[in-house]
Amino acid sequence: MKHWVENDFADAAPARLTRAERKRLRALFAQVPAHRRDRSPPHVGSIIGVALAFAVLASLAWAVAPADPISSKILP
Repeated sequence: MKHWVENDFADAAPARLTRAERKRLRALFAQVPAHRRDRSPPHVGSIIGVALAFAVLASLAWAVAPADPISSKILP
């Protein structure tokens, strides 16, 4: 396999697509996929899971946080 050299493509002309190829590509990209068309609301289980995740994070932050903003050993 030949390595890519910038000079190899200096005189290259853009490739033209046929009408059939352009029509096929237009049809391919114009339609919206089925998984994007049907937007259902989130499930109750996922809402509960997100709420539990935030609760765990908040409890960990509270457990790790120091009791005083400034240690009593530093104060005179």
